[in-house]
Amino acid sequence: MKLEDILKDNIVLVIPNSIHSKVLNYLDKNNLVYDMKIISLDELVSSFLPNYDHDAVYYLMEKHDFKYDVACTYLNNIKYLNGNGHGIKKIDELEKYKKELTDNNLLFYDENLKNYYLNKEIVIYGYDYLDSFSKHVLSNCHYTFIKKENNNYEHKIYSLNSMDDEIEYVAIKIIELINQGISVDKIKLTNVTSDYFDKLDSIFKMFNIPLNHLNKGSIYETNIIKCFLDNINEKDVLESIKDKFDLNNSANNYIYSKLISILNDYSSNKYLDIKDLLINDFKKTTNYYQEYDKAIEVVDLKNNIFLDDEYVFLIGFNMEHIPVIHKDDKYIDDKIRPLFNLIDHYEENKIEKENLINTIKSIKNLTITLKTKTPFQNYEISSLNDYLNYEVININDFEDIYSNKMNHLKLACMLDNLIKYNKKDDNLDKYASSFKIPYLTYKNDFTGLDKEDLYDYLDNKLLLSYSSIDNYNKCGFRYYINNVLKLDPFEETFFINIGNIFHEVLSKCFMEDFDFESSFNDALKDMEFNSKEEFFMNILKDELKFVIDTLYEQNKLSTLDKFTCENKIYVNKDKNIKVTFMGVVDKIIHDSDNKYLVIVDYKTGNLHTNLFNTIYGIGMQLPIYVYLAKESNEFKNAEVIGFYLQKIVTSKDDEKKNEEIKLNGYTVDDPELVNLFDTNYEDSSVIKSLKCGANGFYKYSKTISKDEIDKLVKLVDTKIDEARDNILDAKFLINPKKIGDKNIGCEFCKYKDLCFMKDSNLVDLKKYDDFSFLSEEE
Repeated sequence: MKLEDILKDNIVLVIPNSIHSKVLNYLDKNNLVYDMKIISLDELVSSFLPNYDHDAVYYLMEKHDFKYDVACTYLNNIKYLNGNGHGIKKIDELEKYKKELTDNNLLFYDENLKNYYLNKEIVIYGYDYLDSFSKHVLSNCHYTFIKKENNNYEHKIYSLNSMDDEIEYVAIKIIELINQGISVDKIKLTNVTSDYFDKLDSIFKMFNIPLNHLNKGSIYETNIIKCFLDNINEKDVLESIKDKFDLNNSANNYIYSKLISILNDYSSNKYLDIKDLLINDFKKTTNYYQEYDKAIEVVDLKNNIFLDDEYVFLIGFNMEHIPVIHKDDKYIDDKIRPLFNLIDHYEENKIEKENLINTIKSIKNLTITLKTKTPFQNYEISSLNDYLNYEVININDFEDIYSNKMNHLKLACMLDNLIKYNKKDDNLDKYASSFKIPYLTYKNDFTGLDKEDLYDYLDNKLLLSYSSIDNYNKCGFRYYINNVLKLDPFEETFFINIGNIFHEVLSKCFMEDFDFESSFNDALKDMEFNSKEEFFMNILKDELKFVIDTLYEQNKLSTLDKFTCENKIYVNKDKNIKVTFMGVVDKIIHDSDNKYLVIVDYKTGNLHTNLFNTIYGIGMQLPIYVYLAKESNEFKNAEVIGFYLQKIVTSKDDEKKNEEIKLNGYTVDDPELVNLFDTNYEDSSVIKSLKCGANGFYKYSKTISKDEIDKLVKLVDTKIDEARDNILDAKFLINPKKIGDKNIGCEFCKYKDLCFMKDSNLVDLKKYDDFSFLSEEE
């Protein structure tokens, strides 16, 4: 039966979402108007089942301490319950939660809608199969199931060597169709899996083929959502987004509208309280939008009806992509699924296969392609061809007369393989004689950035810190990529978690009511570890206890008995826009009158106390902490006795532990001042390599004069100002610094594949082995 034979007044037409727009277009094209409702099968079935909103999810998360996914799993399976637990523990558990949610009015039924459907003629069209659960739910309805009409067209399968070749081949065939007068919106791509997205996007652009509905990830990854989450506690957060982003831009408008839609699903406007729920919604919301009015569209294959004037390219016809293989991994498993009118995964796979086969056979104009390999994997043809039995044609070479960009790229890849791996492609000579490219010649200069654009991007606010200043002075481009564009995503690791836990407990260990066990447990409460990490965490717990006990012993040798920990200090550096320099000092040891101070920064990794690169604004961490302390109101007039790094994760060797935990840094060369902090300074057990004799401190002791400390502080202030001015002038040159024979600008840099640094970009700087540069600065 055809669609035109079904349409009439006073019915509910149930069709797949994939053909919804086609039915509406058919009605519009033929000037047909019917008094009918159009919905999908899922929408129809769900109207007879208990439904829930975000309040139910939030309730389960808060009341039972469930994670979001667990709460959703329970809620999504409650709809299958039939009031009989069948003596099965997991079903009884579901029934318990269902009753609890019902009692709290968190499950709801739309009786009016249910009665509407019960009294309507329902026509279900466009589906290959009506599952047993849907039949059970709709058993009291007056419905007619009209199975989708299937044809039996014969097709061929084209096998290409790689994904690049497969997409290029498809692009060429699309250009040929367009040249024949086929409208671009009549051309469809299907079976497009996520690993194809980037390649499709880039290769189609080389052919100037407009492409819509490529999945761009989730909206969670976008700047608009990041801005919302960063300012979630502000009342005018939505207004600030409107001010900051151009919502006339279609991409921004799409994301903003999705944000508003998600927020409207919640009864609460206290967004901070539901932040976890919102984040999960953002992550599940796909970021794609209609970029072109007329373009090639990516569509679903299953439960779709393709018209005879449509041209369909089914790509990735590989076993790994099609069909989807269902497993017995659902909450209601295969053993008990029949009790709830649900099919098992074997039947589900059978239906999946039959549905796809019928759809493929029913497409008149269909091109099927597959790839045989990628750089990381070999691929097999889909098992569906065991039933289709289509001829497979291997395409090892094809001519591309439509995209010189693509041909130039292929030539470059062939030359790469020849030069790097001594592997010559059979087509290299042909391509090299046909195309000329500027191979291995490039300019890597940063072409500049408009300052006003930079200020707008920064929202007229710049936050500087030790690490960002250090990045900038090591290399301007490195700072731009890392601190302006923020291309390095933060990844929480076990090692980072260790540092956070240690720092949190150490920040409390000098409080009068400090309790090690409770403080340690508090630091761990929001973290999850696997069994291996838990094993090491128990070892590290003992290590932390040892560190704290050692600190207590060290403090017994000091007359300074006050501790200011995790002190966050801000310094105003406004110029053109608002500029703030910020740092967190782990520990300031001082007296009650704040006349004297010692600065300590805890380190879980290696210690670097070389201050001789301060002249270049590099490696200034310890001097910056002194600078910050002197800029604060509390310690502005205090005398500095010393500034140190302290290792808080030591070796297993007990003999080395006490030596490793000593303070490592610089001590003022005034014995009377040092004695205030370390009464054992003459042969210090607190400060590494500090020893004093009748003629003063030994040469190997790291000491510094008061005058040098003052000059260092002044130099730090100058270097912060210089970096600020250069950043605000948008000077982001590729200029890694080389000090002596060491390229510290590129050391540990993650962005070498972006800058293509040349030797000519290196800035050679003089190496200092002492504080003589402080005198030169004068």
